[in-house]
Amino acid sequence: STAVASVGAPLLNTPSLPVFPDKFSATRSIIESSGRQPGWVKHDYQSGLHSSARTPPSSTRMDETLVVTAENVAYTVWRDPTTRAEQSCEVFSNSPQYQKQAFLRVGAQYVGKVQVPMGDPAVNVTADKWTGELDSPRGVQDVDVYVSPSDSTHVHKIVWTGGALAEEFTDWDSTKASIVVPTDCPAPPKAAKADVPPPRWGGNNATLAWSASVAMTDKSDAPLHPTWDFEYYYDWTKKASRYEHAAGQH
Repeated sequence: STAVASVGAPLLNTPSLPVFPDKFSATRSIIESSGRQPGWVKHDYQSGLHSSARTPPSSTRMDETLVVTAENVAYTVWRDPTTRAEQSCEVFSNSPQYQKQAFLRVGAQYVGKVQVPMGDPAVNVTADKWTGELDSPRGVQDVDVYVSPSDSTHVHKIVWTGGALAEEFTDWDSTKASIVVPTDCPAPPKAAKADVPPPRWGGNNATLAWSASVAMTDKSDAPLHPTWDFEYYYDWTKKASRYEHAAGQH
């Protein structure tokens, strides 16, 4: 049987809990019951740039999601699945926010060194296996995580409990993530300003136009003209107001 060590009571030589670095990139394959979806994943938390790509089964193009957290905007870049050349770019607002968090939550357990069950039998990888909870776009998930014995930031594979979803990573680089938003991507839409509701007067919600006769007698406001008469008109439907002063007043 394989020994299991709790992070709360680490055994001698227990490796460091796996964490995502501030910047990294990797080739990624998403494995679901529908098939394998090749692509990549790149994160640069320092610059607030994030890129993830996949090619769904039977798809003729690859879709890449680019997120710029500083602008709260995301782009979908459609690419040729073979050459990865850009075909088109779309934009949408209210992008997902990528906050850098602990990769595995407190309570993760170290299982031991194992052979990683990679989808390609020719790939022979030994890794440290951990079990625990992962913060993901799908919520908190129970997962098995396989990381490099020499670098706890180097992830080989993540498997959701039950095997419904897995992610395999190759060409992992914990030092860089080259992310560039294509220059032809459209400008993000500006948030529409909410219509200003019309002012209501006298408790009557149907009053959108009104007038008033005003007699001012405040010396502190106009010492030379303590008496000031004018008519005031307001019409919300015309977005207009008007003052009519008495003769000799201006």
